[in-house]
Amino acid sequence: MVGNPVRMTQDWLKKWCARSVSQLTPAQAYGVAAGFKNLAIWWLRPEVLHLAAEHARTLELVPIAQRWEASPQLPTDRGACWIALVNKYPNELGLLRESYALPLRWRQESEHDRRLPAGLLDLADQVRTHIEGIGEVSGTWTLHAASDSLLEGLDLCDLEGQWDSAWVSLAVGLLLAAWEGTPDPTIWASAAWDSRQGIKNVDGLEAKLVLASELGAKVFCVPEQQADNLRSVANENGVEIVPLPNGVTDFFQVSIEYLERLDQPIGPGPHLKQKRAEYFTRIQDNNIALRFYRRYVLPDVAEDLRRQLPRDLDLRHKKLIMIVSKSFDLIKLAILLIEPSQCLVLYNRELEGGVHDIKQMILQESPECEVKEYLFQKNNREDLLAELRDVIGAFASNSDPRDLVFDCTAGTKLMSLCLYDAAPLGSYVICVSSEFDQQRRRPKPGTERLDVWRVEQRGNG
Repeated sequence: MVGNPVRMTQDWLKKWCARSVSQLTPAQAYGVAAGFKNLAIWWLRPEVLHLAAEHARTLELVPIAQRWEASPQLPTDRGACWIALVNKYPNELGLLRESYALPLRWRQESEHDRRLPAGLLDLADQVRTHIEGIGEVSGTWTLHAASDSLLEGLDLCDLEGQWDSAWVSLAVGLLLAAWEGTPDPTIWASAAWDSRQGIKNVDGLEAKLVLASELGAKVFCVPEQQADNLRSVANENGVEIVPLPNGVTDFFQVSIEYLERLDQPIGPGPHLKQKRAEYFTRIQDNNIALRFYRRYVLPDVAEDLRRQLPRDLDLRHKKLIMIVSKSFDLIKLAILLIEPSQCLVLYNRELEGGVHDIKQMILQESPECEVKEYLFQKNNREDLLAELRDVIGAFASNSDPRDLVFDCTAGTKLMSLCLYDAAPLGSYVICVSSEFDQQRRRPKPGTERLDVWRVEQRGNG
């Protein structure tokens, strides 16, 4: 029968750690390490673990000794992150590291891991609310220990502490989790955040930097005002200091260099275009990939396509006629490219389900655009062409054909051909093509080509 978990509090820490290593026998060290369970290798001084392992070997408990002698490894699976804590009472807690790590993980589950400190979970709620508020995260994300076994037999819910310094680490960890990014144990951060003030200073950075170095860190992101005081310690430990600018309340502007080091291509900046495209191709989940593509890749694609237009041709603010598409995301691309004053969205029964969301997207990107929709019924060329000519005539009545743009990129071949045939003389037709990743069923960003021509004559067919 499994016993009740050990409730770790400040008093409990004092009970187990209120002595110096020099006063410790191997047997006593073994008892302390056993009491800390799987947190021992993360929180106890290496000297304590060495003595504990020594005693474990005398008891022929070789696997336990090997576990305490091994260097802890930070997790790198999706959602993983970690924070550095500081021993503020080194005289009272002499067996505890000067700074110690707590490996964590964001998961898509309904509730936090309640074994974690209550104050840390409150901070996680603040972080999640902020990241949700800037539109980067959807769905339910909650904070957990890095693995279920890490806190096995332990309960840290009543452990007191100041958790603000974990804000940036948790926030970037959540972004990585949401976009299927890979955590990098060589990149650390310790900084607080306030939505009105931006980055705030934190305590214990020298000790945290030494800990980070011991665990393989090469880069340490800290508040800008504290960066200079850390340079000498950082150089001694082979760690590069990256300042997070104070006084900036845009989280992406603050963390852009941190995100770049993590190869997390979100946020502003044209220098991220190639990284965004490459990152998009690596995302496994198609729903995540679609959100990322719409938000970050498509604006770059639209900008590139606009450069492909003849210099004397400006299609912006014309009236756009297009067919609904299921693919990545041709409707939004046309909207970004044309910025239409009016838009006619054509669809059949098969495509009807997505029309409401498409209309909302168009209005979000072009609030002044007047959006009309039409469900066409015909399914043979002659009838469909007649139907399209009627609805286009009603939509574009009294319009100069030069003010009309027909997007023939989407739809079945029959739909696209009929739409082209329905375009009046003098109007413009556009078609976007790109290379396609057959394995993942996605376009390859950067390969897009825009063909545009003016309808000047019709054949005899």
